[in-house]
Amino acid sequence: MGLIGTGLSILATIALGIGSVVTVILRDLPAIAVCVPLLPLFAFITISNLRAQATPQHALPPPPTLKARLGDIRESLGDIGRVLGELDTELAARLQALEESQTRLERYERLATLTPDQREAIDQFFDQRLAEEGKRSGRRDLTLFSLGLLFAIPIGLLVNWASVPVWQWLTR
Repeated sequence: MGLIGTGLSILATIALGIGSVVTVILRDLPAIAVCVPLLPLFAFITISNLRAQATPQHALPPPPTLKARLGDIRESLGDIGRVLGELDTELAARLQALEESQTRLERYERLATLTPDQREAIDQFFDQRLAEEGKRSGRRDLTLFSLGLLFAIPIGLLVNWASVPVWQWLTR
């Protein structure tokens, strides 16, 4: 008979029991009159149970083989090695940045310990260097401008003089 038959018989017994209780309470209504409205519910439950039994149960996939597991482990170890290499590179870069920061910190600490006379001497030194560099830069700019004028005027005259015969030769 199976699970469905047992379930149906239990549902039918419950329905008739409910019908009997209603009949006793109402006395004028027969038990079958109470059971008839419940028949669609029982039919739905029965059809659902039949469908559940008819569909194949999904079995678990077979466990992976030892060779597959070892391959996965080897792949994971390769990924770990790659990540460790990247971490090593990042750590080396950060250590170098830390060393540079410490060097700058030591330099600034030495500068902070200078006396006012030493600071004034350093300021004068840099002011003198900047003034010398400004003079040199101005002379260089003036020299380049003069050379530009010196060569631009003759080249411009030459192009103007040569353009007329060249234009006539091209338009023949």
